[in-house]
Amino acid sequence: MYNHLLDTFIIVAQTGSFKKASEELFISSTSIMKQMNKLEKDLDLKLFHRTAQGVKLTSQGEYILKSSKELIRISHNMIQEAKQLTYDKKTHIKIGTSELFSSKTLSELWNVIQIDYPEYELEFVPFEDSIKGQLQAFSKLGSKYTLIIGTYLSSFMGTRYNTMKLSEIPLCIGVPVNNNLYHQVSLNICDLYQQKIMIVKKGISKYLDNARTILEQHNEIILIDTDEYDINIFNQCVKRNMIMITSPNWKDIHPMIKIIPVNWDCKLPYGIIYSLNPDSETLNFIHTITDIFKTYQYSIV
Repeated sequence: MYNHLLDTFIIVAQTGSFKKASEELFISSTSIMKQMNKLEKDLDLKLFHRTAQGVKLTSQGEYILKSSKELIRISHNMIQEAKQLTYDKKTHIKIGTSELFSSKTLSELWNVIQIDYPEYELEFVPFEDSIKGQLQAFSKLGSKYTLIIGTYLSSFMGTRYNTMKLSEIPLCIGVPVNNNLYHQVSLNICDLYQQKIMIVKKGISKYLDNARTILEQHNEIILIDTDEYDINIFNQCVKRNMIMITSPNWKDIHPMIKIIPVNWDCKLPYGIIYSLNPDSETLNFIHTITDIFKTYQYSIV
């Protein structure tokens, strides 16, 4: 916004010496002299009286020094005000986040690519990981929360909320630390014999119902129904030494439960959950994130 040779000019004027200015600016005195010669040529003014003892400002130099400081101040203020206008025009996206609906994947990806999308300002807003807390968070999509990201179990998502699938991730088994399966690397269905398995009750999730259908073909497996998942279900499984149907993006939820893959073809959708009536800014952001996931082929697992 201004000739940056003026920055060097001010230091030379304050120190009264090319050599002292070079020491302060960590560049050679020859470079300082060349810069000042160029500035004088550009302005068509004589700014310094050069003597063996150093340099002294001419009357023109005195005027330029005084005016330069004001010019630089105005220039800096103008840039800051322009940046503030950019900030004011940013689209603010509020991401609902909890342990079960972690925003970790999105935040890690955003840290990599946010410089390319300065028009967006992300805010991560926590909600309680109880069933009640989850339902309250979903009901506030479009107001308190712009969107929530994670696996969506329930079949009613499409009627109460919109979803945008980003990926599919395999259903796994969560195994408590004291269970005899804990040290397994992967599991077959027969490994689950004589185990009690916590699973969401039939009819809530078509994705879990697919896993239920497979498991119900084996009488040696005992299924324990739950209305929905929250953090208390993980605690119950540890306390009662029961395994549970889970997904790899929940691997950090409970320190005493290990997520182990199963040799089957049961999967869950992972993606963005948002209101039925989103505004155009929300839709633009969702499409942006969807394109980024495709471009980066980002792994959820």
